[in-house]
Amino acid sequence: MLKKLLPIFVAILSLMIGVTVFVSTQFDFKTLDDKKWTLNELEGKWLIVNHFAEWCAPCLEEIPELNALDIDISDKNIELFAVSYDEMPKQSLIDIKQKYNIQFKLVEQQYAINLPGLKPKQLPATYLISPDGKHVETVLGKQTAVSLLKVVSKAAGQ
Repeated sequence: MLKKLLPIFVAILSLMIGVTVFVSTQFDFKTLDDKKWTLNELEGKWLIVNHFAEWCAPCLEEIPELNALDIDISDKNIELFAVSYDEMPKQSLIDIKQKYNIQFKLVEQQYAINLPGLKPKQLPATYLISPDGKHVETVLGKQTAVSLLKVVSKAAGQ
């Protein structure tokens, strides 16, 4: 009897492992801390997606403001992500993060294509994504934590 049930048990266990592996590999983008994000899990939150480049002086000037914003929104229904305009390997992005003391989440380059909004034509550019996943606003130029929160409040009708 046990010999007859063993193949069924192995088949069910294999199926469960396969489903678990498949589900764990499904994500829309990944940040440098290796956290995998899905847009579905972010549904219901405002997303601020900042596009920057190391060669862009205003981009570097706004890093302290984005660091402050990231702290300020920690208890709000808002997530901040940044994407490098220039394609680069993960280690180069890690080096930039350390060099400029970037404390907010950076998206690994190869996954940035899955974020809402197109690659900007000028920098810095910050996209606001509504809780239902729609790109609702593009803000160009150097921003402050206060100015970005005002953009979210205005878009939210507050």
